[in-house]
Amino acid sequence: MARRKEWMRQIFQVVMVVENLDETLENWKRLVEFDTASIKTGETPLDAECVYRGKAVQCPVKYAVFDLGGVEMKLVEPLNGAGPYADSLKKGGPGIHHLGFYTEDYGELLERCQTRGEPPVYEETSGGRHYALYDFTAGTGMMVAPWDHMEGPCAR
Repeated sequence: MARRKEWMRQIFQVVMVVENLDETLENWKRLVEFDTASIKTGETPLDAECVYRGKAVQCPVKYAVFDLGGVEMKLVEPLNGAGPYADSLKKGGPGIHHLGFYTEDYGELLERCQTRGEPPVYEETSGGRHYALYDFTAGTGMMVAPWDHMEGPCAR
């Protein structure tokens, strides 16, 4: 019997959408014990090219990333009403948006999704990096972002 391919090697990132990044981050610092020295903040780069549901969009966000128990937590606040984070916030309020995972066969996985008629719902390219988000909520209840490398504490 052929062994099934394991596409998801390791979950290394949990991404949450929030209404107010500054307020939420302060609550995390006050209520959750984690390495606050690991916090890094930023915004979508100005040169980012974003495609959401097949259409070019401007959907800037500000974010904070930090180490939490060996995974990277990322809090994201949409800065306008467009894009996957803004839509998620409108639809379900703050909470987990997607999981980032490492796959050893990144190109093959993207090709497999395309062949199966499962294109990414969102893509962002900037600074020579490409990020794709897949919406599998109908089948698994979650959205995922495959990566060809890990970031955050799992990358060390």
